[in-house]
Order: sequence, then C-alpha cells, then structure tokens
Amino acid sequence: MKKYKIILCLLICILLCACAKGFADSISSNGDTVSGNNQTTGGEAGATVTPATNIVAQTDGASYGAWVVYWDNDMALNQLTANANQYDTICHFAAYFDINKNLFIPEEVLVFLNQQNNSDALKNKESYLTIVNDLIIDGGSSLKDTDLLYEIFKDQSSIDSHVNSIISLAVENDFDGIEIDYERIRKDMTLWGMFINFENTLIEKASAYGLKVRVVLEPGIPFDSIDFPAGAEYVIMCYNLYGYSAEAGPKADYAFLGELVDKSAYLPGNTNFALANGGFRFSEDGATGLTYDQAVTLADEYGAEVTRDDNSGALYFSFTENGIDYQVWYADDVTIELWVNYLEQKGCNRFTLWRIM
Repeated sequence: MKKYKIILCLLICILLCACAKGFADSISSNGDTVSGNNQTTGGEAGATVTPATNIVAQTDGASYGAWVVYWDNDMALNQLTANANQYDTICHFAAYFDINKNLFIPEEVLVFLNQQNNSDALKNKESYLTIVNDLIIDGGSSLKDTDLLYEIFKDQSSIDSHVNSIISLAVENDFDGIEIDYERIRKDMTLWGMFINFENTLIEKASAYGLKVRVVLEPGIPFDSIDFPAGAEYVIMCYNLYGYSAEAGPKADYAFLGELVDKSAYLPGNTNFALANGGFRFSEDGATGLTYDQAVTLADEYGAEVTRDDNSGALYFSFTENGIDYQVWYADDVTIELWVNYLEQKGCNRFTLWRIM
C-alpha cells in the first residue's frame, strides 16, 4: 500500500510540472507581459525582446530583403554585415528630385553602395536603387509630391526623358535593379493611368540593360481597378494601419495582413510583402514615429509594463508625462517573425524589411 502511495505522489508531481510548463508556454505566445526595465517576457523568464533588425531565419524558397536609408549608413552597415545570411536584396533609399526637378542620388547612398561592394559579406547581394517622388523646394522639401508626377508623366516625351534618367543613374552606379516608390497616388485613376504608361516604358527599357524593376504599392490603393503590367516585382507596404493620428494601434495586425494577401491576387507574379519595425507614440494630439530603440528607451525611462498584443504580435505600453497620456505601439524581432510566419502560412515567400536600423 505504501508503495502505491509513493507512485501516486510521483504521478501527481509529474502532472503538476507538465501543467505549469503548458501555462508558461501559453503566456509566452499569447499576451506576453514585458518589463520596461529589462525587457524580458513574462512567459519566457529572462528571454530578451530582441531589436527589430532581422526578419527571420531563411526558410526554403523564401527571399528576404531590406531597405537602407542614406541618413543611417553606419548603423545599417553594421547590422547588415552581422546578419548578412538573412538577406538576398538591399534596397538603397533613395534617389529623389532637386529644386530643378532633376533626379539625383545623395552622396550617402553612393557611399553605402561602395561599402556594400567592398564587403565580403554583402558584395553578392542584389542592390536596387529606390526612386521616390520627393522634391527639394525653396526652404525645404515636398514629400510624396503628386504634382511632380503629373509633370514627369504628362506625355511620352517626358516619360522617356524620366526613364532615361533613371536608367542612367542605375547603370552608371552598377545597381542590379530599380525600385519605384511613388506614393500618395491613392485613388487618382487619371494619375494611375499615366503611371502605368510610365511603368510599361520603364520595364521595356530596363530589360534592355539587364536591370530588374520593383514597384512599391501603398496598401490602400484600388488594386482591383488597376491593370498592373507583368515584368516588375510588386511590393505591398504592410504597415501604417495605425499611425499619424490620435487612434493608437500597431503598424499591422493579422487581419490587415490577410486583407493584403487577398489584394495581392490582382497583381501579376509573386508579390513581395514589406514589413516595418519601430512604431508610434500616440496621444490626443496625434502620433510621432519611433524607432525600436526609442520605444525601448521610453519604456525603461517610465518603468512601463510592456505587453504583446494577441491580434498583431506587436508590443505596447502606456505612460504619462506632464499630465499628457501616451500609448506606444512598436514591433520587435518577435513581431516581425510572427508576421512572416502568418504570411508564409498564406503561401507568401517574399519579404522586405523597412528598415535596417
């Protein structure tokens, strides 16, 4: 009888340990709580919330790229070199327009390209020159300028001149491809018609020089009403679901990602999905963009309790400063990996990270 009691006690102990582990595992993947001081997850004792600089370990058949911005070369070079096996493609952000509406590449972009070409870890990565519709004007700049697009797309002669400028910059600086990131067209179907004419011309002329073409698309455009041509890789921006307003939330959630997968059916070829790290600080006055490091610093400064959201995988916390209530939402590496895993389950296998920082 005594022997049976001992065996029964052992079985109870084993069951209790198993239940405790299951409970801890459920916390680690569903509603994590993260301390603001040491950034450790409640469900995984001592596990560090990692900076959002990597996407995820390569999986079979998947392709990963990242944008590098000209104002953050040193950090980007260090991060890319340390994680070179993560990425196939580097997009150099960005060429834009001077005060005379001539396209040019900032010197910092060319400096980084030279560093990439001289790096054993990075020299074989595909390099794209990203072109944006930003314009230098008197006293500042006009970002995402659609009046500029109307001017450069106004007739075939103007389109040809613009395309020739793009190709000259790409060829002269030995880029492998061109990425067009012309934003704020939204639902302007007249401008979309002009854009498609430009895109067809670019694809044809770029092909003659062996240059690949990528086209970045905002998530809110009317995908079902635009006949995008084959011959380019299309990149959907899967971010800014919340941001630049007083309503707080993540840059993306799973429902948003699912909607964009559905919209990608209107695009030719294998769509690339762009994911963003960092986040926003929200208050009643609106939102301010934050990098991952800035978000972590705020959480540490105010001793905030950081929680992982079930519906998005993003992190969030609240604090009060000078009587104003703030809420911060941001993505770390775990968030990015959760988004990639979700999209992979939907059959997606091409991803780009905005941005290396």
